[in-house]
Amino acid sequence: MRRTDSRAVLNRDERKSLVTTNKTEVGVFARNASGASEVVFLHVQASPDDIRNGHHYERALDLAADQGYEPLGAFDRSDPAWKVFGDRQKYQAFFDDAVECLQGAWVDGRSCSGADTIDEVTQLFARHQDGQHAYIACSADGYWTHDGWMSDAENAFVTRDSAGLAKLACAGALTVLAVPMADFDKVQHLPETSELEDAADAAMERARQHGFTVGGENAGEVLAEELGLAGHALAAWVAPFLQAYMLHAQEQAETNASSERDSQRGA
Repeated sequence: MRRTDSRAVLNRDERKSLVTTNKTEVGVFARNASGASEVVFLHVQASPDDIRNGHHYERALDLAADQGYEPLGAFDRSDPAWKVFGDRQKYQAFFDDAVECLQGAWVDGRSCSGADTIDEVTQLFARHQDGQHAYIACSADGYWTHDGWMSDAENAFVTRDSAGLAKLACAGALTVLAVPMADFDKVQHLPETSELEDAADAAMERARQHGFTVGGENAGEVLAEELGLAGHALAAWVAPFLQAYMLHAQEQAETNASSERDSQRGA
């Protein structure tokens, strides 16, 4: 990353080369007109030699200054800072795309077809979903929705911030699943709580019959096998929930069996 106190002076040949070189994207740490810190992403002309010599940093710093910012430093895709701030440009690209393709939905006086808008939103997300995740919460109580825990996942609450979901109260097996944006059509097909209960009971019965132990290493796999026999083809990202649910079901079964034995002794 290049700081403002190390700017290079471009000679005439370098300035001339700007006409024929390609654009590259550079992030600039800066203070805006209000004095607040901001990260600005800019496109500047730069050849491979310019990039090797750091001239693209200098051009980005100058461009930021021309736009009224007080530039503090610059970074590009090769710098660690890009991993932290680079997605900000992705979100900006998403917003720009949304403004353009959905303008009929929010500009007064424009005609807007509900069906067409839904199609456009679907296509909008498809264009920007690569590498993106959102989160849903599931537990022994079902799937978290706007109306609380529900037995099916059709209306599961989707959020980009998992922190709030991790604080939900439930009977147990709380799991926050990171769902790839490309897989959101699979959420509604997650097994209902009754199907999970039946599969867990079948898994424990099979373990007793065949004399194997269900534990931390294989709990999710055992439950997935039972759900598979029932016709559920589940994505890999569901595995943490299956693991937590199976261990919870086993613990509950052991607690119930212990209570029943105590009750029989008391009788």
